[in-house]
Amino acid sequence: MRVDKETYGRWAHYVRLILRDYKISAEDVKAPVQAWNIAHTLNIPREAYHIGLNDSHIETALKRLFPIAWCNK
Repeated sequence: MRVDKETYGRWAHYVRLILRDYKISAEDVKAPVQAWNIAHTLNIPREAYHIGLNDSHIETALKRLFPIAWCNK
């Protein structure tokens, strides 16, 4: 199972909104733990687990949303 296009689009929208609220950009998220913290703030893991996804699916989506966070890993 993968994160479908609609779910990913919704998560991306939520991320854009929270980044705007905190006045930061995706480029300011420089570590995976920061990306995961944002995901938890938005309850993305809870939604993902509910629809049958696991951590690797979430992480793949987070890598697309915050590519710089995984460049420094």
